[in-house]
Amino acid sequence: MQQARRSTRLATLPTIDYYAKHTYEKTTNRVVKRTKHAATVTAKRKKIPPKDTKQPKDHHRTNEVVETGPTAMVEGVVVRTFSMEEAVGHLRKVDPQLGKFMTDKEIANFVQRVQNADSSNPFRELATSIIYQQIGGNVAKILGERFVKLFDPPKDHHPRWFPTPEMVWEKPVETLKTAGLSTRKAEYIRGLAEKFINKTITMELLSTLSDEELSKLLCSVRGIGPWTVDMYLMLNLGHPDILPVTDLGVRKGVALHFGLKEKLPTPKQMQELTEHWRPYRSVGSWFMWKKVDVETWADV
Repeated sequence: MQQARRSTRLATLPTIDYYAKHTYEKTTNRVVKRTKHAATVTAKRKKIPPKDTKQPKDHHRTNEVVETGPTAMVEGVVVRTFSMEEAVGHLRKVDPQLGKFMTDKEIANFVQRVQNADSSNPFRELATSIIYQQIGGNVAKILGERFVKLFDPPKDHHPRWFPTPEMVWEKPVETLKTAGLSTRKAEYIRGLAEKFINKTITMELLSTLSDEELSKLLCSVRGIGPWTVDMYLMLNLGHPDILPVTDLGVRKGVALHFGLKEKLPTPKQMQELTEHWRPYRSVGSWFMWKKVDVETWADV
């Protein structure tokens, strides 16, 4: 039975900078033990300054090297966590109108959403996001349930049980379509399964990539674009500063919040209107969904 791994991200202190990236030397004679947000080793450590000390605004990096032998490659685990208390305080200060909407009940709901975030099965999350593309949440939920039933899950399976990439790859497109998927979505999900089977994408790799690197990798998969990457960063990796400018629900929420009556905002307008939300645009976006009562695929 697959077990869902509860997120260790905290919605309150302590705060970990989500841009902090710890770098370790991986050697042929050493095993690195990975946890959710860090890599730990038993070895002698020494600090070295980064090559480029000029950092972008709100970005901080810590480079830590472990000296144990011949270097094979450099890896690291990117940490993306934040303090909900600080996020709420910032948004209430810079956007009082939004602050009025951020009731204790809605904040508690968001905290629960952050704590329940699960990045233990990226194939499940990315495949589900493909199912949810361009259709309503309720319809997509039904299709997702039908998709899972195609693989005869065990009777005592966990609610978030999902077929493995190998199981999906074995099903032809025509079989996947019987769940209500379009031909393209069925092909996209099989293509995604192939990427996991041949190790082009792995959970370990996704945990080491920067935002830009992760986006480039995932967008190389047919059927995955910026929206899917935004959702994965925001809803599964807990990134605090994602603004999904192509998401219809967020666009409607922004239009309502900022009083745009004639048409929905463009991506450029979205960036300009929410600039003051940085570095907590994910939190602001979530409340935009709540303004227009939109349920995301990660909430079902």
